[in-house]
Amino acid sequence: MSFNQNVRSDSLTLLDILLPKPGINQNSTDLIPALISITQTSLLNEPPISMEYLQLISACSHQYPDLVIDRDIYSKGLSDKHQSPEYDTTSNTSKTQKISGFFEEHAMIIELPRDRVVDVMTPDKAGHTPLSYASKKGHVEIVKKLLENGADVASITEKGWAPLSLASDKGHVEVVKVLLNKGADLTTQIDSGHTPLALASYNGHIEVVKMLLEQHADVAALTNDGWTPLTMASEKGHVEVVEMLLDRLADVEAIGKDGWTSLCLASVYGHVEVVKLLLEKGADITAQTSKGRTPLSLASEKGHIRVVKLLLEV
Repeated sequence: MSFNQNVRSDSLTLLDILLPKPGINQNSTDLIPALISITQTSLLNEPPISMEYLQLISACSHQYPDLVIDRDIYSKGLSDKHQSPEYDTTSNTSKTQKISGFFEEHAMIIELPRDRVVDVMTPDKAGHTPLSYASKKGHVEIVKKLLENGADVASITEKGWAPLSLASDKGHVEVVKVLLNKGADLTTQIDSGHTPLALASYNGHIEVVKMLLEQHADVAALTNDGWTPLTMASEKGHVEVVEMLLDRLADVEAIGKDGWTSLCLASVYGHVEVVKLLLEKGADITAQTSKGRTPLSLASEKGHIRVVKLLLEV
């Protein structure tokens, strides 16, 4: 969707990045974090933004600044120093086009209601809110500011992703901590049935797993295919995650899709240390998949000699 289709015909809302202090190189990391305030200006009544101002925003955006949103909205619009010296009151179309290309590529656009209250909960077409995006990218300061301004910690996308799920999946420890402190639901599931713990376990995010377990996340929660956090961590060979889950009494014999157990998965992928942990917890070496494959036959086929030795020693 084009920029023009995303805004009202008579107004444009921009994230207004404050100019750096004199002497600061606008291409340097001295601009991080850039302080953001939200302003509203009229396409019909206000001058367009100068190219110098756009270049500054571009420099900041390329340095990936931390964005801190100020709920107080300017009533005046953009200051004179941001206005183009070539302002033409008769050329509203060219103004729109000039601004359009830049913001489609480089900036967030937030349309404010007439009462100037910032809506931090409006989702995009896929159901992602500003909090969703900030959580996924690990921008903890933005997450904090959005939550302070009323963002819904329980918002979900069309595919069931909550902010906690997104942060857990990517291993953003500090974001997870903030969301948990705001009461984020540990049991939330995405469309495939994965909980935040399942996502963190699959991806080997040790600190996130530890944090979720401390909050009593369910180690027995199943995905739509019957996988548990333990079976997924075993498949990927995440030793420390497997150890933590076993310490929380995760079911070592849980059976997933097509009859695969944690030991079968660890054996077929040759994860020696995981196999050791599972055997110490009494994992069944005679377990069979739906095709009759045992951990020993799976490890033998793949040539995992150390796993084979472990299984034969039981």
